[in-house]
Amino acid sequence: MNPAKNEIHFENIWEEDFSPGQFLFQECDSLRTAVIDNENNLRVIESSGKLHYSIKLTEKIKSLSLSNTYDTFLTTSSGQSILIDSEGRIIFQKRIVHALSGMISPSGNHLILLTRDATIVLADKSGRIKWTYRNLQKLPSFIQASNDAEIVVFDCQDDRQHGISILRNDGKAIGTFLGIQGLKDLRVSKSGQYVALLDSSNAIHFFAGIKPQRLFKMFIETELCGISVSETARQIFAFSRTGTLMLLDDLGNIIWNEQKQLELLNARISNDGREILMASDNGKLILMRSKLVKEKNLSGISTSEVPVTELPATALKKRFKRIWQIETENSLPDSKAIATLWTDENGIEYLLFFNGKDEIFLFNDSGEEIWSVRNNLKFVKMLAISQPGDLIMILGKTELLAYNLEGTEKFRIIGTFSGCQVFDNGNFILCGEDGNVRLYTPDGSLIKGATLPGNGLFSGLNTVVCLADKTSIEFFNREMSSIKKHSLSGNSVFFVSDAQSDSFFIATENSLAIFDRSGNERYRYKLSEKIAGISYNSIEDVLAYWYENSSQLQLIDNRDEMKHKSTLNGKISSISIHESGFVVSTNIDELYLISLKGEKIAEYIFPDKINSIITSEKMKDVFVIAESSICRLTVEQT
Repeated sequence: MNPAKNEIHFENIWEEDFSPGQFLFQECDSLRTAVIDNENNLRVIESSGKLHYSIKLTEKIKSLSLSNTYDTFLTTSSGQSILIDSEGRIIFQKRIVHALSGMISPSGNHLILLTRDATIVLADKSGRIKWTYRNLQKLPSFIQASNDAEIVVFDCQDDRQHGISILRNDGKAIGTFLGIQGLKDLRVSKSGQYVALLDSSNAIHFFAGIKPQRLFKMFIETELCGISVSETARQIFAFSRTGTLMLLDDLGNIIWNEQKQLELLNARISNDGREILMASDNGKLILMRSKLVKEKNLSGISTSEVPVTELPATALKKRFKRIWQIETENSLPDSKAIATLWTDENGIEYLLFFNGKDEIFLFNDSGEEIWSVRNNLKFVKMLAISQPGDLIMILGKTELLAYNLEGTEKFRIIGTFSGCQVFDNGNFILCGEDGNVRLYTPDGSLIKGATLPGNGLFSGLNTVVCLADKTSIEFFNREMSSIKKHSLSGNSVFFVSDAQSDSFFIATENSLAIFDRSGNERYRYKLSEKIAGISYNSIEDVLAYWYENSSQLQLIDNRDEMKHKSTLNGKISSISIHESGFVVSTNIDELYLISLKGEKIAEYIFPDKINSIITSEKMKDVFVIAESSICRLTVEQT
């Protein structure tokens, strides 16, 4: 066995506590989680650690499976099958067959079931059976499928030995490998190119091709309990119950290992090999990410030009549909309407809106006005909210107004401030005219000694703030203690944080860097022009940006190393993430839904001057903030 190499490094990105239970991971490019806790609650958790949905189950569950599309498939102790969609709604609960266990393919298009009479059944998403495989001598313990069920792999055995068999997408057997001791785990890579298994002798087997051909067999001294495959990196990840983590290359060499002081229930690596997600027996979820950062020269990435041509409405895959629209007063000449969005613990979204004149409104996601207050602010620089801190901050030209969530004024601070950031505990920071950043308590009292020198360029998320100067950026926690510091390759010209992707973006004259909330650099790109706007889909790992006065949206797919360019009719003015790609507005008040590959899949001519757009927390609906109205749109299939 070769000694572990230390060129690979992973570090913790986030930790979240959930109720202990049965954890299952979906090993797509960004790891998602489904857990059934000890009280039979099903929770689906995004790769960012945020709860996607939670529902109470009434049946005793035998098997649990999660797709890349957040669909969840379960089988019950009574043999029924349950399909739950990405919103947590039960699509069906019925007996397709008397199922002992089952899974949904990662694509979400197919259901694979094992019946009690020793057959494997493949059905479509509605439960219609496509094929049945009956040639089983004994019930398999493991069934796995590639992304769209191109292959289905299961363990098999005869009277003398164990092995694996592979079925193609029509249910015909295409390969078997025998001579393996009893299986402890079995995994299939995304495309089905690789199969990895862990046997009862603690040996890892790695296969390529559908025949299959074994690339290596490696005995591991540590008692392992699970494995997974990174197809992109051609690596096998393994873990032990006692917290040992390791990576093997495709020759069986151990290239990285680490010991965690945790009792692990489950751990998996993402398909691209960049992330590892772990679940401990006390309900803690931990995501680690590779620290390796390489500067990407965008001129060296393959480019596809995708002109967004005028298409008839019938040719578009989706369309925008108006849910509600509310007329508002026109903004003052030197002001504009702005808004921000937050979600309460019940999943209700609220829109905080300044009308660009003298009034603040709070609307719920049904468009109902909750409250409104008038003030003497004619111009608002920014709005900030801390729901746990019961605090709304409204920053004007010469004062800061603070309200509670019911719309009652709490305090005001007179002064000229360039920015404000509210933390989740209610503490907040203000950046003064001198460029210094000061920390305040939720009641508006200055915390002495908690002042940082700066040049007025800063941005924050709910637990962290980042300050930038001409040569460096530095991350601080909500107690204003330094977390990390990085040098810049030029003067900073663009700096913003984004809660949707949990990221910070900073651009200089010749580069763009993306950082996570822990101060870890994800990517650094070389630029040819001055950037004007940016959005990042951290789940799909796609970056979208545009240059000043440009009508061309540029998208970088970091996984496929592809660049897509979409040319729109007007100049791009704002952008927001959507579950199907990105929503983009232009200076001629067009709205486009652009796919991750740069294709136009929906369009909408808005009847008012667009100031900004915000997508909902689940990235399904779009809130349009216009000159004399606010509107909520959804996206539906044509």
